[in-house]
Amino acid sequence: MSLFISWPAALPQEFKRDSYQEQMVNNVVVAEFEAGPAGLRRRVTANVYTFSGSMLMTTAQWEAMQLFLTEETLDRSLCFGFPEPGNCDSPPNELLVFMDRPPSRSWLAEDYWLVTTSFVVLPGGETLGALLVARHDDTDTFYAPSLSAVGGALALLSGEAEGFAIDATTEDGTVAVIDTGTPANNLSNVTLAASNLVQTGTSAKVVRWNDGTLHTIAAGEVAQEYDGTRFGILIERSATNLVLRSQEHATSPWFLSPGVTSVTVNAAVAPDGTTTAEKLVETNGSTQDKLLAQNAITVSSGVVYTLSAYVHADERSQSGLGFSADDFSGGAFTGTYDLPTETWLDAAGQTFGSGATNVGRNAENIGNGWHRISITGSIPTNSAQVTVGMGDGGNANYTGDGVSGLFTWGVQLEPGDVATSYIATAGTAVTRNPDIISCATSTYPHDNAAGTFVAWFRRRSLNGANDRICQVNNGTDQERVVFRLENSFSPDKMCLDIVDGGATQVDGGGVTNTGTVSLAGNRAAAFYTANDSGVLADGGSEVVDNSCTMPTTTSFQLGYANDVAARELNGYLYQLTYVPRRMTEAEMQAATT
Repeated sequence: MSLFISWPAALPQEFKRDSYQEQMVNNVVVAEFEAGPAGLRRRVTANVYTFSGSMLMTTAQWEAMQLFLTEETLDRSLCFGFPEPGNCDSPPNELLVFMDRPPSRSWLAEDYWLVTTSFVVLPGGETLGALLVARHDDTDTFYAPSLSAVGGALALLSGEAEGFAIDATTEDGTVAVIDTGTPANNLSNVTLAASNLVQTGTSAKVVRWNDGTLHTIAAGEVAQEYDGTRFGILIERSATNLVLRSQEHATSPWFLSPGVTSVTVNAAVAPDGTTTAEKLVETNGSTQDKLLAQNAITVSSGVVYTLSAYVHADERSQSGLGFSADDFSGGAFTGTYDLPTETWLDAAGQTFGSGATNVGRNAENIGNGWHRISITGSIPTNSAQVTVGMGDGGNANYTGDGVSGLFTWGVQLEPGDVATSYIATAGTAVTRNPDIISCATSTYPHDNAAGTFVAWFRRRSLNGANDRICQVNNGTDQERVVFRLENSFSPDKMCLDIVDGGATQVDGGGVTNTGTVSLAGNRAAAFYTANDSGVLADGGSEVVDNSCTMPTTTSFQLGYANDVAARELNGYLYQLTYVPRRMTEAEMQAATT
């Protein structure tokens, strides 16, 4: 079997000489200044070039080429080997190419056609033998790399002799490994599910998808979520939904205020695609608040909680949330959201009574008319009430008509300052366990003496608990390299810790910290080698510790720590790259800008 898909031998192997054209792609970026000559720089370190021309084919050959492109290259989405034009070797050298546009033909005479084609030669594809990243199995069968080989995780390793990369920004994600010392580790843009990353968390996870619905990811799978712009690996700590009957709003312990006459069950398609959304129907002639409520929920006084719900406009298009003491003696905090305009109608930080805090609110348009709205704060009591309501014209006390209403689904109350992935409940509170994603350092070219991690991530809140971006250790806290966020600052900073033989070598809290955590996301790098370890964030300058020894590690952990609890990232990991060398400051600045 051929190592890669190759251009069929039954088709012409070269172009008509007078038709052949070859063109380099412009790789120069020109910066114009107000005075003086323009600035020039190289655009990328690995570039493509194109060639095109015409071939003489019979009708049978034309049909054979169509079959090759359709069946073998999956409509030109896979790369393949093509004889290098002008190469006289026997057999001729093959280039790794893809066909950048469909071929065309013009009739010449009888059964002959002039067929025009165009190809792009991929970076590193001047010789197929130079491609290090073709994945193989135990039978030494190689598989053709797809066109995505020029993107995805492999693109993060462009120009590197060895490395490990994760790109989770597209559906299914990609993982690449280039390991010259252990070729069996090599991976060429395989999916997250097919990679060496292992999720040992024991809970399923409900995540938002790019089709506007919620999907359930089974326990034991690495969970991606679409954040409204791109996919990312969603890494969360444990959370508990304290609300009972989170989707069954016509069932006790839910009750209705006088302004709501009834709940219509299974009235609409919910965010998860099931017909389980409920409709709150307002009372005819009533001007009282129109609320769905649940009380006697045990909470901790002064602790921050987040209340969230999925809401969908029907005749009414404004929805409000409330979190209060059962008897309102301890104060309350609320928020009202207008769905069509996607705006909050009340002042930020609004509270009622005494002792309550209102520290934040959020709304996400998840698609198909559904929004997830949330409010965050605390109350000075141990027994709470939550409410989901509707309004009209910014007023909760309008006169009801007896038929109009709003769709609701998936109410959640949890400790913490952000609404985590949805946890369905029935008659009891339900806990979702933390994400635990790891692999052995032996599955990629890890070097205990020197290495660099580059990460693109977004945490959902500004301040956490020394949350991990990634770390390597020996299963204990005695030997470890920790790339994390430092919570002694507000907002947090990015930092690096190193412990060797139980002794702290690099102190992220005291020395090696930089940057500012942003809700829009950050790109940061952490590097380690003897007497030269540190961190760099968002294209800034590196912060270095020049006196440190290196630990011996065996385990890689993504977005969590196996040596200390509750250090999960609580956000999205979009991309991560590891190379077994200390990158230069300029390289890290380019990679994090």
